[in-house]
Amino acid sequence: MTLLNIQNVFFLDISVIIILMIIAYLSKRLGEALKKPAFYKLLYTGVACIIAAAIVNTITTNKLFSLSNNVTHTITMLMRFVAGFISVFACLQYWKWLFSEIFKN
Repeated sequence: MTLLNIQNVFFLDISVIIILMIIAYLSKRLGEALKKPAFYKLLYTGVACIIAAAIVNTITTNKLFSLSNNVTHTITMLMRFVAGFISVFACLQYWKWLFSEIFKN
């Protein structure tokens, strides 16, 4: 990956982290009102996975850790996929009622 791609991925990571933190806060408040279990904590797990992936990208870009570029790229993309999957699952626990309201005809 070139330096330009790394910077783009880094800014995308920051954007996703901010969005997940906002959704976690809103989900926490909604969960307290509806007396739901604390699934919002899974969103913080997703944030941790994205931060870990960004750190691995930074370390491998600076050549401090020597693994194959393809291996580290695959690992970091897998970490981001896991974070996304966990986040979608957690969001659906709180926000799935919106789908029935939107498609209610």
